[in-house]
Amino acid sequence: MTTEPSDLIQTIVRAENQFPRTFANAIERDWGVLFVTPTIPDSYDGNHAGVLSHDIEVSSVVAEIADFYESRGLSPRVNYVSAEGDHSGLREALRAAGFTFSSENPRLYLFRNPSRILPNPLVRVRLVPAVDSDLLTSLASINNMRMAKVLQRRAVRPDGWLFVAEIDGEPAAVALLERLGDIARVDEVHTAERYRGKGCARTVIHTLVAYYQAHLNIPLFLWTYNPIAERIYIEAGFYKLDNPPAIWYTWRERK
Repeated sequence: MTTEPSDLIQTIVRAENQFPRTFANAIERDWGVLFVTPTIPDSYDGNHAGVLSHDIEVSSVVAEIADFYESRGLSPRVNYVSAEGDHSGLREALRAAGFTFSSENPRLYLFRNPSRILPNPLVRVRLVPAVDSDLLTSLASINNMRMAKVLQRRAVRPDGWLFVAEIDGEPAAVALLERLGDIARVDEVHTAERYRGKGCARTVIHTLVAYYQAHLNIPLFLWTYNPIAERIYIEAGFYKLDNPPAIWYTWRERK
């Protein structure tokens, strides 16, 4: 694990808090932002509040968030990422309002070294500039339609690069590279269940990293919950940061 300078951590925080703007509608508030994506109501990233300030009246902010999403038939959600600590006052107000917190603890990784992965020669990786209806259906088979619709919106951006790994012409894995200002982010890494264990994720990440090194001269980061994925990322040249920002997710079921 490695300690990184605070300015890099702040850059990661800004990127993580702002990336839903690449596909969601953003409604600004003094305390942060409300993301909403009516065409993908089951997208967690596309439908959540980001609280960006510590100087707030927490109870009124929590009530505003709940009213905003529930009035649209959505479960209220808050995604929190900050270098200033985990905002215990906000957490307490959310718990008091009936929000449930995720028990998952994502780890933050930053790219440093060239990939040591040996790609599977049977896996072909394509850089896809856009997602048509046929590919949308294929991507949905890798994980779900929610993920496929989000990727469809993000892949058409000039600073978004979608990599699709195929075996015998069938999509088997996917990964997204995005530039967010002065930093880049890996997201939406998925492998179809029937293709797991065949080197698809390793090959698509290796290809993504090689493209990044050839075209982007900025830091690259990712989050992961998955110990198996962590091993792949380490082999691909990423390392775990030991001073990550605070990050948590919470939601309340619709009444």
